[in-house]
Amino acid sequence: MFIFTVLVPILFFSSSSNFFKLADQQIEQGAKWHYVGKKNLSPSAKSLPLQCIDPETEEPCSEPFVLWKLKNGDE
Repeated sequence: MFIFTVLVPILFFSSSSNFFKLADQQIEQGAKWHYVGKKNLSPSAKSLPLQCIDPETEEPCSEPFVLWKLKNGDE
């Protein structure tokens, strides 16, 4: 079980490293996280999308979406 708790975060962060690098750069430039509610993905934005899965069929029950966006103060 220990290996699972170590391996999953490592795989998540390594596969999402570009997203986190870009987010860090934008935060350093003054961007802040804002809750936007359930929104469709923007094709031009880097994101970590969420998606619900039906537990019985294990099929997606919606399109991928985001709940938070990183925005500059003037947006």
